[in-house]
Amino acid sequence: MHLILEDADPDDRQVECRHCHWQGSVSELKKGDYLSLTNITEVFCPKCSRYLGFIQHDVKDEEDSLKNS
Repeated sequence: MHLILEDADPDDRQVECRHCHWQGSVSELKKGDYLSLTNITEVFCPKCSRYLGFIQHDVKDEEDSLKNS
């Protein structure tokens, strides 16, 4: 099962890689590209570089930033 995170999740939330069993915090994950169509950022294990899941960004925050630009 993929890891599903949200912007509101704390950076010190502990996660584990299901592939290599690395353990660490959300802030240590490798972040991939931001995918604007789906409003997510993919995250990868910092040890084995395998895909772990994604961060779901709040659509309201994105809309607010577009209005202010």
